[in-house]
Amino acid sequence: MTRLKASDSQQEGLRIELHGGKYLKRKQQAVIELICDKSRSGLDDEDKQQRSKREGESPEDKDPESSDGDQSDPSKEKSLQFKSYGEVGDIDVLRVDWRTKYACEGMQEGGEGGKSNRWGFFTWLIILLFLCIAAYLIFGSWLNYNRYGARGWDLLPHGDTIRDIPYLMKDWGKKVINTLQGPGSRGGYSAV
Repeated sequence: MTRLKASDSQQEGLRIELHGGKYLKRKQQAVIELICDKSRSGLDDEDKQQRSKREGESPEDKDPESSDGDQSDPSKEKSLQFKSYGEVGDIDVLRVDWRTKYACEGMQEGGEGGKSNRWGFFTWLIILLFLCIAAYLIFGSWLNYNRYGARGWDLLPHGDTIRDIPYLMKDWGKKVINTLQGPGSRGGYSAV
């Protein structure tokens, strides 16, 4: 992989050379040039759909013959272009140009060099867990108030269990420690 600026000062991007494979007992090679084009994502179908959404028409409404007729306009060229396939010495070489904004220097995955604005899985999990616990406590308190006329700690659903959590955790911790330590120095059976 080499930078295009190092070999050709007019273009920005990368040149990737893939070696390997044989076809009909001849070695194969692919040379892919990723060329910086800040107006393209590199996916033609996606680009067409975005353009048609902006213009208010579906991609099926456009006449495919009219879009292929004018190849001089660079905005209508395909992002992935076949350059050549042929013999170079004893190797067959495929050359392809791919115009995309992701070949530009400084471009990052999340858009125009910034972080993604999406929330991750664990953020949603914590929010959902918090909302479920809040709904359980609110609904249970309302139910205890209306059904039994409860006040204070008695409002909480399963209030006795919630108050016993510190003692339950202490007992569980002792059991884990005893299990990890083993039966002690005296093992085996004891006389009855």
